[in-house]
Amino acid sequence: MDPNRNKTIDKFHQLDLSTCEQEPIHLTQFVQDHGFLISIKCDDLQIAQVSVNIETQLNFKPSELISQKVTILECNGLEEVVQLGLRSQEFEQLNPTRVWMAKKGNSTKISFNLIIHRSDNLLILEFEPYEESDWSMPLTGLLNGTLLKLKSSQALNEMFEVMVQQIKRITQYDRVMLYRFAEDWHGEVVAEAKEAGMEPFKGLHYPASDIPIQARELYKKNLVRFVSNVNVNPSVIYPEVIPDKSTPTDLSLSVLRAVSPIHIEYLKNMGVSATLTISLLDGDNLWGLIACHHNSPKFLNYEFRNACKFLSQVFSLGLNTKREDDDTKKSINMQETGHLLFEKMAQSWDVVKGLTGDKPNISDLIDCCGVAIIIDDNQSILGETPSSAQIMKLVEWLQKNSKQDIFQTYKLSSLWQEAAEFNHVGAGILAIRINEKSREYIIWFRPEIITKVNWGGNPSKPVALSGNGEQKLSPRKSFQKWTEQIMGQADPWTRMEVKVATKLWEDINYILLQKSAEFRRLNAQLNRKNEELDAFSHTVSHDLRLPLTAIKSFGEILMVDHSQKLDEQMKLIVDRIIRSTDRMEVLIKNILSYSRISKGSMVLENIEIRKILDQAIEDLTLSDRTRNVRFSIGETPDLRGDQTMITQLFTNLLSNAHKYTRQEEEAEITINGKESSDKIEYQVRDNGIGIDLKYVDKIFEVFSRLHDDSFYEGSGIGLSIAKRIMDRHNGDIWVESEPGKFSCFYVSFPKTGSLK
Repeated sequence: MDPNRNKTIDKFHQLDLSTCEQEPIHLTQFVQDHGFLISIKCDDLQIAQVSVNIETQLNFKPSELISQKVTILECNGLEEVVQLGLRSQEFEQLNPTRVWMAKKGNSTKISFNLIIHRSDNLLILEFEPYEESDWSMPLTGLLNGTLLKLKSSQALNEMFEVMVQQIKRITQYDRVMLYRFAEDWHGEVVAEAKEAGMEPFKGLHYPASDIPIQARELYKKNLVRFVSNVNVNPSVIYPEVIPDKSTPTDLSLSVLRAVSPIHIEYLKNMGVSATLTISLLDGDNLWGLIACHHNSPKFLNYEFRNACKFLSQVFSLGLNTKREDDDTKKSINMQETGHLLFEKMAQSWDVVKGLTGDKPNISDLIDCCGVAIIIDDNQSILGETPSSAQIMKLVEWLQKNSKQDIFQTYKLSSLWQEAAEFNHVGAGILAIRINEKSREYIIWFRPEIITKVNWGGNPSKPVALSGNGEQKLSPRKSFQKWTEQIMGQADPWTRMEVKVATKLWEDINYILLQKSAEFRRLNAQLNRKNEELDAFSHTVSHDLRLPLTAIKSFGEILMVDHSQKLDEQMKLIVDRIIRSTDRMEVLIKNILSYSRISKGSMVLENIEIRKILDQAIEDLTLSDRTRNVRFSIGETPDLRGDQTMITQLFTNLLSNAHKYTRQEEEAEITINGKESSDKIEYQVRDNGIGIDLKYVDKIFEVFSRLHDDSFYEGSGIGLSIAKRIMDRHNGDIWVESEPGKFSCFYVSFPKTGSLK
């Protein structure tokens, strides 16, 4: 026997749970002692490694086999099977192959099951004792009966029960459990078949640490794993590392590979002597396990283990089919609702209106207690949701912490502590990001569901300290039922719900792209109209002004040079012609001003408002010396804007006030400004005829005149120009008035200045 055997066995047992997650269990160089392993090189069939128990199995010392041809074992047909496997690379079809070998120095042949697989440039030959089944019913009959039961199952729970009952019938283990993984990889026993008198485990949960990540990865590669006797030390592989390799041989697909000593201790703590574990897959993902426990050592031959593997694959296919059927039934309504929402968005060209209008609306698309649509910092709320302020904080958190367009969680407060404040309406969220660069989201909310979970032992104590004073970590020893109250969690979002949300995200982006294309088309059309307007404005300024000038000139000639020839009636007519041409010139001038303000370029600069006011007041005073108008100027904070437009703004407002105080013997116009942290506001107040505020919506419309133009001259464009100037400065303009008493116009500018 290899002299290092005992030392290596000690090394096996010294592994502890502190390295559990990093333990390379697929590279362990130990095999279970009920069989033996030989690795041979694919190119020359020389023996590279053997398990040291080959000495007790075949009387060969490990060292005398290394580098020898595999034919030294005198195994009938072994070389032919190996060559056939190398040619076809279909080792699975060869497994198991029954072979006979004699111990060295003994002519008596012993029957073995040979299982072969390839690992890099090595063939792994594993030999297990051949045992005849004591079943009276052929294995095919058992499998056929199981398949019929699975096929007739109407629901997943029925499939679970069929699997545990039939696996127990085939394998004869004391306990068979179907164990389903949750999203966080903790597991729940959802079905169980057991011997009478055993404590039930169905409904118990087990922490994710019971099956660490590297073990879960191996379960996806090797679908059936078994331990025949947890109380027998494993056999060492000799040599541990092949001379021309840097790492131990990968035994991921080995049937004899010894399991982790940590897992062995875990099983001992549970009182289990033998196990069989069968993987259940959902596509390429590990969905669950069938765990079989036996209270005494138990060997199950390869044919029966392979039958369990076959059933697990059938179950996995059935699982996918059942889930797809369920998803299809549940998704029909969601898909129809999604299609209707798309049509409503397309018809209205408005995402929010299409999603929040008449039934069905977005809250009907996915099961939720409420939904929020956030676009341009405006919120549209349906159902029960967190407060508006909490939603905006959530949006900020999503922007910082999620780079994905689709985000989902059923326990938000575990990721963001502040979310605990609204667990009652938002323990779970499903969010789609509409615009990556702005805070635009749709968020569905689900409320907290407080539940009780029964664990197989305290999940907060998945390990225990050993009592030898070394403080070495070891698997937990208590598996008694432990109840925990789970808070802060909602029902998880299903794959179909996430899929439907993703489809809505695609539909919204399609609508927005179409809308953007339409805006580009309309913008191009508007540009063409603006060009036409420019041409029209040029015609107005040139072609109309010339004849107006001529008409006015001829009228003035008649009044000056031929006044003595005109009677009083004719003089009135000529005077009206001259005044009408003046009004026409003012109208043309204002139309051109309105056009320039709509599209002209602007320069943002600091403006001294007091200078503008003084000049405007001087001009108004000179234009009509017959009136007594008192101007009062209060605070005049400077502001930032376009000099030309701001000058025209205040000129128009003062001119408007001057005009509508004409009937007052003592007209008074007051101008006052004030400055706050974010804006600058001015008011121009007069004691004139006032405005009936039922017409307030028309005050700033082009050509809108609310008073008799026979007495109050004007074009009806001045206030429209003022409104357009404020729009281009991202400001506001509004009016307060009382007929016969006063009018007060207000203008408000961003303090830092802004142009568009």
